[in-house]
Amino acid sequence: MKKERIEKSLSQLIALKIGDYVIETPKVKFGWDQLYGARANIHAIIDWFVGFAVVLAIGFIVYSGIQFMTSAGDAEKVTSARKMLTASVIGMVIVLLSRVIILFFIETFFE
Repeated sequence: MKKERIEKSLSQLIALKIGDYVIETPKVKFGWDQLYGARANIHAIIDWFVGFAVVLAIGFIVYSGIQFMTSAGDAEKVTSARKMLTASVIGMVIVLLSRVIILFFIETFFE
């Protein structure tokens, strides 16, 4: 028991120490006069909007799951919750794919 506890504590300390060396701080150059600065700003704006949309979609997924569980077998509520869940998942996929497509075009044409 004591040996397992010591091993667990030691492995957690090692993981903490290794984590210090793995995480790097991002190096971003600011300024609209340089192309990579504008590209970084566009990336930041797109990431913010995508993050907001994904959080919103996850909220709708959770809400539709709660609605599905509390439907108590009512067929109308079940179909409504299922439609909302399907629409939320499709919306999240569209948002994530749009991010990939937009960033692909930015990287391709602003090189």
